[in-house]
Amino acid sequence: MTDEIERLKNEIINLIDENSSNWIKAAFFSDEVIEVIMEALYSKWESNMETGRPIDYATEDQLKIMLKKAQQYASMGQEEAMRIALKRMGE
Repeated sequence: MTDEIERLKNEIINLIDENSSNWIKAAFFSDEVIEVIMEALYSKWESNMETGRPIDYATEDQLKIMLKKAQQYASMGQEEAMRIALKRMGE
């Protein structure tokens, strides 16, 4: 595993998983691009007997997409994230 892949994973985790705002997390994970990636990662993770973490099965390209989205959501205000998440939950 390359240092770049580990850096990308750590940055995503720092921006989203360790974010104190549940609305930021909800907006990120309800993003349709993230949902598709996460479904694929969970499938790979489950087929590997849940070894490691789902993010460990991401390709570098998937991680780059996730990081761009993570930066976008982490930089928005909590109220904006709440509006986005609630709108998506209502769809």
